[in-house]
Amino acid sequence: MVCSFPGCHIPSERRRTGSAERLPGDDGGLHPISGAAIPFFIAVEERIFQKYGFEVSPVFMGGSPLINAAILAGEFPIGYTGGGAIISSRLSGSDLIVIGSPLPVLTIDGWAKPEIKSISDLRGKRVGITRFGASTYFAGLSMLESAGVKPSEVVFIQNGGVGESYAALLGGRVDVCMIGYPFGLRAKKEGFHLLFRPADTEYGLFPTAVIGARESWLKDGKNRRVATDFCAR
Repeated sequence: MVCSFPGCHIPSERRRTGSAERLPGDDGGLHPISGAAIPFFIAVEERIFQKYGFEVSPVFMGGSPLINAAILAGEFPIGYTGGGAIISSRLSGSDLIVIGSPLPVLTIDGWAKPEIKSISDLRGKRVGITRFGASTYFAGLSMLESAGVKPSEVVFIQNGGVGESYAALLGGRVDVCMIGYPFGLRAKKEGFHLLFRPADTEYGLFPTAVIGARESWLKDGKNRRVATDFCAR
């Protein structure tokens, strides 16, 4: 099974390889490289998946919308992606569904330049996110709404990844960026300050990271067993 960031490869059949089974088949998607992906990386590094018959190789993809598009195109049967992006896709008519949520809390914070003293100061400023429709975008919307700032009053800058968003803040290309651990620690060290932490507000209950799949793919009994086994491990 190959996993992408966001992504993951889940084979459709099992075949025996020595003492473990290999699931040959399709690829799957995975969340941008950040603290939200730590549980997945631990499982890969410690070869926990192999203990239960899965061969997993991480493949990076920059943002949940890209992962979801790959799942819908049949490149990945299962994806480690953003919950908000799945919901948006579903509301747009796709058959993507959430089959698990390892991180049901919004852990993406807003880190700003020292001169930005409050969220209200962001009017007319640039907000760095990974991509529209990604969890960073929903975190940015939550930040603005908490202070009564309209999305149209700021300029959202898509950077492609969490690391790239942090680099945009360092380089002065954005005034605030939506990033999670460990990039927040780096931002603090560089003199930026925490402007918004959704986990401390009413906006915190949000599926930052989920496992998604196509509902049509899950209708096959064999695929459903693979998905169930994967989530259970």
